[in-house]
Amino acid sequence: MLQTASVARSNGPLGRLLLETGITHILAPLDEASSKAKTPCLAKREQKNSRRLPQPRPVREETSP
Repeated sequence: MLQTASVARSNGPLGRLLLETGITHILAPLDEASSKAKTPCLAKREQKNSRRLPQPRPVREETSP
C-alpha cells in the first residue's frame, strides 16, 4: 500500500531539495514500520515523556494458604 505524503522544508536537506525542484508530494509505503519511524527529535521527546509516566508495577498473585 502507498500513501501520499507532503514534503516540507522541515524534512531537512532532502525536503528542501524536493521543494526547490517543484515536488510537493511523494508516495510513501503505508505500513507500521514507516509510519512509526522516529526522527531524532521525536525519539528524544518520547524518551522525555516516558520518564514522566508512572511505570507499571508487577502484579503479585495472592496465594491462598
